[in-house]
Amino acid sequence: MPTARNAPYRKRASPTAAGSEQSAAHIAARLGFSSATNFSKFFHRHTGKSPLAFRREIRGSQD
Repeated sequence: MPTARNAPYRKRASPTAAGSEQSAAHIAARLGFSSATNFSKFFHRHTGKSPLAFRREIRGSQD
């Protein structure tokens, strides 16, 4: 469930995952998550997709 506490993460997570070649672990660390697994679970909960699936979808729509 979205909360005000999660808002900064949500704002940065999607653009970062979509436009980056960096690994989920690197993105997770940059955003302050304790692990890539926690980041992936958070990301999936808020977007309905894994970071990789989200990235593929966004990049596919840019071709």
